[in-house]
Parts: sequence; C-alpha cells; structure tokens
Amino acid sequence: MLRSVFFTVAALVLLKPVNAAAQDTTAPWTGFYAGINGGYAWSGDTSVSRLEFFPIAGFLNEPGFEMEGAFGGGQIGYNFALGSQIVLGIEADFQGGDIDDGYHITDALLNDVVAQSSLNWFGTVRARAGIVVNRTLIYATGGLAYGEIESSFAFNNPLNSFSATTQETGYVLGGGLETQIAPNWSFKAEYQHINLDADARFNSAANPGTGFDIDKLKTQLDTVRVGVNYKFGADREPAPLK
Repeated sequence: MLRSVFFTVAALVLLKPVNAAAQDTTAPWTGFYAGINGGYAWSGDTSVSRLEFFPIAGFLNEPGFEMEGAFGGGQIGYNFALGSQIVLGIEADFQGGDIDDGYHITDALLNDVVAQSSLNWFGTVRARAGIVVNRTLIYATGGLAYGEIESSFAFNNPLNSFSATTQETGYVLGGGLETQIAPNWSFKAEYQHINLDADARFNSAANPGTGFDIDKLKTQLDTVRVGVNYKFGADREPAPLK
C-alpha cells in the first residue's frame, strides 16, 4: 500500500505540464540543507533478519524475524549543479524508531523458544543524482548504511537466555522526489532498500562470559519516508509554471 502511494505521487509529478522553454534551472537546489523526516520500515517473506545458529548445546537454526515499524529522524546534505537541469549531491541521515518483531514457538528439537529482535537506530551516507522537472527534483540515491540490532533468545525458561547487540554496516539503494513548496523549503518523499550484515556473539544471561557465536546476522528492510528540508542561503522563490 505504501509503495503504491509513493509511485502514484511520482507519476502525478511526472505528468505535470512542462514548457521546455520555461523549465526551472538548478540554481534553487544548490547549497547546504537540513531537514526532518518520518516513515515506515518493513521486511517481507524473502527479506528477513535471519539468525543462523551453529548447532551448539543442542540448538538448531531458529527462524528469522520480519521486523516492521515506524521511524523518524533528520538529514543534512549538499547539492551542486551539473549543467542546467542535473543536480548531484551527498546526504547523511540518522533515524530512531520502533522497528521490531518477536515470536514464541516450539522448534524441531522441541525447545520452547521465545525470541525478540529490534532495530534500535540506523542511518545512511549517500550520493544523490537527479534531474529537475518544473519545481521537482527526481533522483536516485545509494551508499553506506549502518544500524544497531538488538536480539534475544530464551530456550525452555527465562534463565536459559542469550542476547546480543551489534552495530552493523551494509548498503542502501533508493530514489525519491523533492519539490519546492516555499522560499528555501522543499517537501520530499523517498524509498530506500537497506541491507545490513554482521557476525555476532550472543551472551548468556545466566553466565555472561560464556556466550556462543552465530554465523550470520542479516537484516534487509524496505523503507518509505516523507520529510521537509530547509536550504541555507538567500531566499529562492520557486519559478512559476507556464
């Protein structure tokens, strides 16, 4: 549903009437900017945070997580023009939120398993490249992603529990639209696919120094977000549509 709304907005922007002789220049987009954003993240059946255990102490591989939830944060960046319609830039963002999943199952060895995983925070540092159409920048983006995953497993009773908190790195790819709405202000809508990988060592709650390793902690998330940016510098009125 969220993806359908995002691409509907994109189609409406692209279908706006354009007079080639009166298209905006890239000048209103150049310079430093900062803003805030909020959105929603989810992982589907083929994109889960998967914890694959070594067969230690009789435990087999347990299911992964399908995390989802809301997030919010801020971004800063810089744009510069390449020609009359092309805009290049770099952007960094940082997010906090409530993105998690859990389950209570009986596994293949008849262990009673209670598990929980959450993405405490995440961020990206990305390049952006786009084209200006009327007052709208249509862009692709990609770069480095990072975040903190906190996970726990309890087998058969709460005392037999293991937990780990890891800082992960990976990559992000996506795209979006950003439209001028007032002098120095713009509104953005953006999609990002985030892929994080890490190894982890889970620590025992009963014996803190005697944890065990897992061979993969993989988190893949799709995110959609909206936000506003303020560009520093002299006021720049949006060019009129003709």
